[in-house]
Amino acid sequence: MVTLPIRSAETVANQMREYINNNYQILGLIGIQESPSCDTLGKKGIFMEELMGLFKRDNIDISFFDVPEGYIEGESEVTIDAFRKHIKSILDK
Repeated sequence: MVTLPIRSAETVANQMREYINNNYQILGLIGIQESPSCDTLGKKGIFMEELMGLFKRDNIDISFFDVPEGYIEGESEVTIDAFRKHIKSILDK
C-alpha cells in the first residue's frame, strides 16, 4: 500500500520532470527547518526522504533552502537576505 506522503512525493517529482522536459528552470525547493514533513536540510520526514530519493533516481539536480521554523513574513531581513543570496548563487551558475 502506497502512503499519502509517498504518493504526494511522486506527484511533485512528476510535475518537476514535466517542467524540466518543457525547458523550465527550477530554482530550488524551499523547506522549513525543524518541520517533520518539510525540513530539507536536517531531519527529513517521509515526504522529503521520498522526494529526494526520486530526485536522485531521476537525476534532478535541485537546490534546497530552509526557512527558519520561527520565521514570520516581513520580520526577518536576515532570512530574506539569505534567500536572495541563495537565489542569486543559483542564477549565477
